Amino acid sequence: MKLFFIFLCLIWWNRFSSQQKEIDQALHYLDKSNEFSGIDNLKSLEYAKKASLIAEKINHSEKKAESYLFIAKCLYVLDSYKESLEYIQKGQKEDAVKNDVVLACSFKEVLALDYFATGFEEQGLKEYFDIINLIKSNTDEESIRILSRTYATVGAIYLNQNNYKAGHPFLDKAIKTNMKVSVKGHIFERADLYNIKGYLCLYDQKTDSAYIYFKKSFAEIEKDNSISKYVQYIALGDYYYQIKDYNNALNYYLKTLEDLKKFNLDKNESSLDIFKNISEIYGILKNSEKEKEYLKEYQKRNEIFQKERKEDFQASIKSILNTKTEEISFLRKRGTQTIIAIIAVAILIIILINRRSKKINKIKKKALLEAKTELIAQKEIIIQKDDEKRRLEHRINDAFDEVIELARKNDPSFLTRFKEVYPDFCENLLEIYPDMLNSELTFCAYLKLNFTSKEIANYTFVTPKAVELRKNRFRKKMNIASDENLYVWIGNI
Repeated sequence: MKLFFIFLCLIWWNRFSSQQKEIDQALHYLDKSNEFSGIDNLKSLEYAKKASLIAEKINHSEKKAESYLFIAKCLYVLDSYKESLEYIQKGQKEDAVKNDVVLACSFKEVLALDYFATGFEEQGLKEYFDIINLIKSNTDEESIRILSRTYATVGAIYLNQNNYKAGHPFLDKAIKTNMKVSVKGHIFERADLYNIKGYLCLYDQKTDSAYIYFKKSFAEIEKDNSISKYVQYIALGDYYYQIKDYNNALNYYLKTLEDLKKFNLDKNESSLDIFKNISEIYGILKNSEKEKEYLKEYQKRNEIFQKERKEDFQASIKSILNTKTEEISFLRKRGTQTIIAIIAVAILIIILINRRSKKINKIKKKALLEAKTELIAQKEIIIQKDDEKRRLEHRINDAFDEVIELARKNDPSFLTRFKEVYPDFCENLLEIYPDMLNSELTFCAYLKLNFTSKEIANYTFVTPKAVELRKNRFRKKMNIASDENLYVWIGNI
C-alpha cells in the first residue's frame, strides 16, 4: 500500500504542476487574442480557440468561460452569429459564469449583439435590461463600467430608432455612472459616451448641445498624442455638415483621413463614408475636380472592402471547421492518455495481487470494463465529430458555390435556390416590405452575396450606372439613410 500511496502522490504533484503551466499557457493565448481583437479578428479567434482547447483539457471552468467569451465576440465581429450563439450557450453553462455576475453580464452583452444582428431586437433589449437589473447594485469598478456601457448602448439603440426622447435619459445615466470610476486605462470610454450623447442631440435638432458634447469628447483625448482621434474628428465633421457649415465640415473630414493614415487605420471601414462625404461637400462647393477625385477613391475602397469582407467571412467559416479537427485530435489524445493511465493502474494491481488476490482481481475486472466502455464512448464521439465536420463542409461549400454560380449565369432558378439557402433573409425582408417584387428580391439577393455594382451589371446585362440608380431607388423605398452602408444594411437582415 505504501508503494501505491507514493505513486498517487507523484501523479497528483505532476498533474498539479502541469495544470498550472497549462493555465498560464491559456492566459497567454487569451492575451494574444485580446491583442489582435479589432485588428485581425481571425487571428484573435485562432488564439481564443487554442486557449479553449487547453481549458477543456484541464477542465478549468473559469478559463473555459473566458475562452468561450472571446470566441463568441470574434465570431460576432466575423458575422458568424449562429456559431457565436453556440459558444455563448456553452459559456453560460459553466459554473464560473453561474457564480460570477460580471462574467454572466459579459456573456449577455455579446448575446444581445447577436440578437440585434439577427433581427431579434426585443430579445436584445431584454438582455440589456437584464444586465442593468443584475449589476446596478454592484459597487466594484468593472460592474460600474458594464452598467455605464449598457446604459449607453440602450441609448444608442433608441438613437438608431429615432426615439430621441427615450434615448436621452439612458445616455445621461451612462455618463453619470461613468463618473464614478477612473478613466485611467479606459480613456475612450467617457469620450465615446459624450460622442453618443452628441449625436443624440444633433439628430434631435439640439445642435448647440451636440457641439458641447462633441467638444467634451475631444477634450477627453486631446492631450494624448499616442491615440487616434478619428472618431472625434468625424463627429465634429458631421456636426458642421448638419448645420451646413461645409468648409469646417470639410476641414474635420480631411483631418480624419490624416489621423487614420497616421495610425495605420486608413483601411478602416469608417474611411469609406468620409471619402463619400468629402466628395459631396466638394460638389456643393462647386469643385467638380475634387468631387470626382474623392468619389472615385470612395468607389475603389468600397469595392476592395466588400471583397475583403467576403473573403474574411469565408475564412472565418474555414477557421471554425478547423477547430472541429482540433477537437477530434484532442479527443484522440485524451483517449491515448486514458489507455496509459489504465496500464499504470493494471501494473499496480499486479504488484498488490499477491496480498489481496481475490479483492484486487474484482477491482481489476471492474476497472477494465469501465475503461473499455469509456474507450467505446470516445470512439463514438470521434466518429460523430468526423461526420459532423464532413456534413458541415459539404453543406456550406456546395450550397454557397451553387448559389454563386446560378447568380453569375443569371439563371431563372437563382431566386428559388437562394430562398432555400437563405430562407430567414428572404422572410425578414418580406416582413419589412411585403409588396416587394421578385425582381427586387433578386436584386437584394445579389447585394446579400456581396456582388459589386460592376459584377451585378455584368451578370444581369445592364450598365453599372443602372445598378447604382437601382440602389438609390431601393434606398428611398426602404428609407435607408444615405450615410448608411447598403451592404451592411442588407447583411444585418
